[in-house]
Amino acid sequence: MDDFSNVIATIQKGFGKELINKIFGAVSTVYNDSDYINTKRAKHQIMKEISEDARWSALERYAIVDNIDTISKQFANVLDICKRAGEIMNQSDRAKDYNNLDEEWVAKFKECSKNASSDNIRQMWAKLLAERVENNKGITKSLLNTLSLLESYQAKCFTTVSAFRLILNDGDEQRVCVIFPHDIINKYFDYVTFDTLVELDNLGLIRYSHIGRAIIKRKMIHGIWENRKISIANKDDIPEIVLGKINLTHSGETLASIIAETVDEKIFVDVIGEYCQKCHYDFQIE
Repeated sequence: MDDFSNVIATIQKGFGKELINKIFGAVSTVYNDSDYINTKRAKHQIMKEISEDARWSALERYAIVDNIDTISKQFANVLDICKRAGEIMNQSDRAKDYNNLDEEWVAKFKECSKNASSDNIRQMWAKLLAERVENNKGITKSLLNTLSLLESYQAKCFTTVSAFRLILNDGDEQRVCVIFPHDIINKYFDYVTFDTLVELDNLGLIRYSHIGRAIIKRKMIHGIWENRKISIANKDDIPEIVLGKINLTHSGETLASIIAETVDEKIFVDVIGEYCQKCHYDFQIE
């Protein structure tokens, strides 16, 4: 049994079966048929049927047959994403509502995710799909479009940076940001670079400034990191806390909350400790 057949077999189990039926509809029954389990045989049969179908012109038939490898690869990519999403949901006790997968959203999802070939990008797509079924908040078509433009190295950088994000109580509002300059994080993760952060800014996932920094006009701020309480206080008699240069946009925070990656606490404490020492701040983590 080849890799494609393994995907088909696995996805028929658990929540993956409901996903594949919802995403692909009637196509899923075709691939349940034993005659289609062998991918090469299926491809040969499909090409034969297309070449003999009089509904299409000769040029249309040629175009479809000529692109059959690309189409098959894209189909397999989305199948693998569905499999991963099914595995995620199998481990979750949250309620599932497949009505969240409306036709328009599903069409956009398939269009945007079909070329996801790297492992980390597919996993992000799977988490988004599972979240859509279980929550359906904030996963807009514009976010799908943004993720479709994300390169693997950009995803890796965003995942790491977002693991350092703090939810700060800024008066009556909450601010989601990474308070440390990227050069401190870069000491531990060399792929968190200025250029990649600028690219993430251009994609609309973060707001990054290498010149200015946000300032909160208070002597002490409180925040949350991984359900841990963080307090930062200015040692000097100055009622302000200077934040770092990375703020997450609404789309960025939505994506960060779904991918839910974490960073080792020791690294986090080392990073925040170095930052606070440079700024002459005290910090506590509970």
